[in-house]
Amino acid sequence: LDDVDEGRIGLWGDSGDAAAVLVVAAFADKVRAVVSYNPTFGDGPMSEPPDPAVAEEMGRVIEADSLPSEVELRFGPGPIVADIPTDETMSPSPTAFRWFFEYGGRHGSGWRNEWSYTRTATGVAFTPYDCLPLVEVPVLMVVGRDDEIQSAHPAASRQALSHVSGPTTWFDVDGGHFGALYTDSSAFDAAAAAEIDFLTSALA
Repeated sequence: LDDVDEGRIGLWGDSGDAAAVLVVAAFADKVRAVVSYNPTFGDGPMSEPPDPAVAEEMGRVIEADSLPSEVELRFGPGPIVADIPTDETMSPSPTAFRWFFEYGGRHGSGWRNEWSYTRTATGVAFTPYDCLPLVEVPVLMVVGRDDEIQSAHPAASRQALSHVSGPTTWFDVDGGHFGALYTDSSAFDAAAAAEIDFLTSALA
């Protein structure tokens, strides 16, 4: 893109994407900084360190010219949230239900309570944790002190950040997994200010 400065590219990700942007930073040379908000690194600290062999296999798949056409697993469409969650509900948390319907359901948003999942037969699991030592750029991790989503435990996030090779900053805020996403909240103001300061410095 002509209007993008290649030397000042930063990534921001939330929840599952907060782990995914760290994978991108591990393999994309043009990334200069990452903000990771409430990443999903598990329900507690991992017992084993990141595996460089797994990261190497992931890199091989990510950098390939094309992915296999064979589908290994297909799901959906199913509901993202539900007032009475089922096995098909992507996020059973009551706070997720509130967030998606209060914000996603706003007039004109175009949001649909629906998700689908397709996995091709690469033979390699997508494990962002194993890629963390390859991240050499500055990383800011913003985490809700009381994150209630099982796969985004703050202790797991703190451990994940410790494996990043580049400069790291930890910033915790009030509220759970969705707290700092409410734009009229003090948690949002605190997180946004920290993120702006970080990106301004990292991408100067």
